[in-house]
Amino acid sequence: MPVNSEMKTLIDDRQLSQWHLMIASLLGSLASQQGMFNQAFLNRLLQHSMDKFIIPYFETLPGYQEACTKAKVATTVTERLKPVVAFMDKVFDLAGQVEVTEKDNNHATFRVGSSGCRFCPIGVGKAELAPGNTFCPFPTMIEETANQMLGEKVIKTVLTRKGMKTDILKKEDGNCFITYEAKQE
Repeated sequence: MPVNSEMKTLIDDRQLSQWHLMIASLLGSLASQQGMFNQAFLNRLLQHSMDKFIIPYFETLPGYQEACTKAKVATTVTERLKPVVAFMDKVFDLAGQVEVTEKDNNHATFRVGSSGCRFCPIGVGKAELAPGNTFCPFPTMIEETANQMLGEKVIKTVLTRKGMKTDILKKEDGNCFITYEAKQE
């Protein structure tokens, strides 16, 4: 069977492993099932998966305890998220470009370059979503991992309401932005 040149280019450009392709295509397939699955549904699945399977796996890996220590001694949300994201990127090879930047002491923004994202259900998994809809695994993956590494639920993904719609991320200038905040007591 000949290799699809568009898929070959995508694999080469984004440096996809078979696991990236499998997860992104699974996410894309789920997202494309009109009305059956949405971002909230994905978040619930990921919370369970992260808590029961992925984070226990992380705990067995070299560098996990060091990342936990760095996150725990940090004082701002940005400083706390940087070692978490660095650890996750090392394990999962999330995207070609990821960074955590500070909005203020209580808010940080995770940025991923859309054209290099290896888990994107749209860019890799070819999901056909209505404009403005998302099916991104990163918000929940990062929130759950950060809170586990910190030993308490102190990081929260910022949701933005627009009328009847709730956004978990913002797409702008070829990037996806997810904002996190320190949970208020």
